[in-house]
Amino acid sequence: MNPDGSGVRQLKAGTAAEYPSWSPDGARIAVDVALYFNYPVAPLIDVAVMNVDGTGSFTTTARGASAAWRPAAGNRPPIASFSAQCGAHTCTFDAASSVDLDGSITSYTWNFGDGTSGSGATATHVYPSGNQYVARLMVADDSGTTGSTSYTVEPNAKPVAQFTATCDSVACRFDGSTSRDVDGTVVKHVWTFGDGSSAEGPFVNHTYVTPGLYSTTLTVTDNEGATGTQNRTAFTVACSGLVCTFDGSSSSDSDGTIASYEWDFGDGRYGAGAIVSHAFRLGATYTITLTVRDNLGLSNVHHKWVRVPATLPPVASFTSVCGNLTCAFDGSASLATEGPITSYQWDFGDGSWGTGRTVSHTYQAPGTYTVVLTVRNSLDASGEQRTTVTVTSVPAHVGDIDGLVNGQAALWGATVTIEIHGENHARLANVRVTGLWSNGAAGACTTSADGRCAVQLSGISKQTRSVSFSVTSVSEPSNYRPARNHDPEGDSDGTTVIVKRP
Repeated sequence: MNPDGSGVRQLKAGTAAEYPSWSPDGARIAVDVALYFNYPVAPLIDVAVMNVDGTGSFTTTARGASAAWRPAAGNRPPIASFSAQCGAHTCTFDAASSVDLDGSITSYTWNFGDGTSGSGATATHVYPSGNQYVARLMVADDSGTTGSTSYTVEPNAKPVAQFTATCDSVACRFDGSTSRDVDGTVVKHVWTFGDGSSAEGPFVNHTYVTPGLYSTTLTVTDNEGATGTQNRTAFTVACSGLVCTFDGSSSSDSDGTIASYEWDFGDGRYGAGAIVSHAFRLGATYTITLTVRDNLGLSNVHHKWVRVPATLPPVASFTSVCGNLTCAFDGSASLATEGPITSYQWDFGDGSWGTGRTVSHTYQAPGTYTVVLTVRNSLDASGEQRTTVTVTSVPAHVGDIDGLVNGQAALWGATVTIEIHGENHARLANVRVTGLWSNGAAGACTTSADGRCAVQLSGISKQTRSVSFSVTSVSEPSNYRPARNHDPEGDSDGTTVIVKRP
């Protein structure tokens, strides 16, 4: 031990060889001697003494108070300690770190926090859900003394976020459908694109305002509220003809500053700077490499495939005509600047896609949707146009309802034909009509191209002189307006018709 009390080491002989020793003030050595026996008088104790500089050590013998003798302290309680590894609603507990300083541990009792218990130095438990639970361990030693500890566990495995990013110029498509949850389901996908904007859904499209290096993060949430994230870099570039602009200014350094930006354009030429423009000689696909170095000389490298169009891209243009929930789109006005247009790809804004110069699409619900047309020419150059369309449901009503008797024997039947009209009394197809017969039986049918459908009731007793059928609903995609129901022949009120046996 140094005079200042540092450099204390365990003595290898004498009293301190078996008990802890230390220096409380740099001038004395204290020895913790626990005597686990009882004497009628204080016993003789060997005490090691030395000078402050570590010289002149000797051993003396003292009795009672002069040797700071104290009786044994009795049994010490065991110390409970455990670790837990959890996943997929299952936790494995290990109490091997529990100790008893003056004996041995004889039992391990577990309370898993969900109303169940277990025993043993190790235990595995399956929880009913992925919530948080307080697991408690109690250990007992060979003297019957106990010790306990607790730990909060969360047995739900976090979902794994996973996605790919495909960028064409500054327009990127992100696919997070491969994200998974081993003990449940992924119920939510949230994206942040690194430019202050965000979106939700397993598949999303995003167009950056300016080219650059963007950090995109996908956060997925499972059915029990646990989250997982993945971060990827989306490198975008803006090309006009053979000239492309690259922007690496969003690169960052967490513990310093970016000192240099070095570009390899993949065609044997190089550039430097946060934002650079480069003219390619030929339209082709190139591997662009950006190397950034910080103020300490450390570097990081990012690669990206960039397709440089050989010519000016085609100009996408389309018109839309919507009636109720159905829209017709026509991309014939798109212009092929050089090279014919070879493909038309439509994004209808509701998760559905289509191809072809002209397409028709029926939306499942009224609302406003952003439609994107992407055209590509024979030189693999592309252009796009986007616009919004608004669709509404069809207001529908019964335009005619007629009853007919089938057979006149012991049993007879009734047939009711319903005709559904929309605006201006136009007949509507593919409309589901439901209703009730007067005996409580249900009837339903779907209108054909002429807007008509029929329901039937058979096995009616001849003692029953008449039955009636009432329309109760006209389902989506139409909006049922019963107040407009009518019957041009005047033999019903447009909602209920009575069928009488002759």
